[in-house]
Amino acid sequence: EREREREERESGRFCFFLSLVPQNRQHSPATMMVESLSPGDTEDIQPAQGQPPRAKGSRLHRTPIPSSVLQASEAAAQTRHHPRVPTDSTLVCEGLLQKLRGFGRNRTRFFRLTGAEFAFYTTEGGALISSVPRSSIVQVSDVDACTLEVTTSEPFGASGQSVMQLRATCTGAKYRWMSWLRSSSRSVPETTVFRQGLLVKVVVFGVGFNRRRWFELTEKAFSYYEHEGGKLMAACSLDNIEAVLPNGETEFKLIAKFPFTVTGSRVVVCRSETPEANTMWLEGFTAALGSRVRTSNFAPLPKTLRSTDDTFGVLVRRENYSSNQIGSEGNRFIDSKDL
Repeated sequence: EREREREERESGRFCFFLSLVPQNRQHSPATMMVESLSPGDTEDIQPAQGQPPRAKGSRLHRTPIPSSVLQASEAAAQTRHHPRVPTDSTLVCEGLLQKLRGFGRNRTRFFRLTGAEFAFYTTEGGALISSVPRSSIVQVSDVDACTLEVTTSEPFGASGQSVMQLRATCTGAKYRWMSWLRSSSRSVPETTVFRQGLLVKVVVFGVGFNRRRWFELTEKAFSYYEHEGGKLMAACSLDNIEAVLPNGETEFKLIAKFPFTVTGSRVVVCRSETPEANTMWLEGFTAALGSRVRTSNFAPLPKTLRSTDDTFGVLVRRENYSSNQIGSEGNRFIDSKDL
């Protein structure tokens, strides 16, 4: 019966186990099984094979099940047995790792694992150095507390080697990388990840209080941890985010509707290593939040302050210009190639 139940769950059907309590014997229930109920079924239920007969005087009928319940159950079964299918660009894991090449030759690079490839860059948001298909990863070994070794079936890196030793920031970060690098090339996080990385959490009321934290932006929340693979410190659900604004070339400011940080603040200022990295974070927020993100410091003047007699016009390609204004909230951006 257990095997039958499992097979029917996997096929999208479902079983209900009911207890039949005779009117004259409240302490002796008989287990009944009802298969694949559908809306409108009302015929009498007979005991399942191997179960004791129904006691005289007791009645049990199939009761109609709402279509909404059936549809919800089928949807849940499909979700359970059909995990999210990755695309080539689906982000799996990213962050800084040190490439170990020998004394005086070690370099810290920004690594990125997606649904299709394993790649590393000069810096976060920097130039691509090398990449290999994710399917070419043939072995991932544990070297020491913070070091792992990746073996690929084709050359990986400027040196043309197929074996690379990488040092993570901590043991937790190493195991995070090893887990995903060892997983199937079709494995992706259950929750969509937009960005991951180290940022400086800027404290505006004093000098020396800034802290480097590990931040993650997913389809559910913007969270930060004590360090990569460390303890969760705070999380702001996307519904709680009021706006995300640039705060200079290398910083952005997140404003929440309600306090969410450890100190009880609803505003967080984060600093990236480079302007390119800051742009990547703003692009990640744009993908996650849409119109609640402003990616430029430019803001139009209020209508009452705009001049009406000192004007000029430009001729642009309509299709490109129109698509670039979606979600711009009044800002107008014209690319030089569209003029």
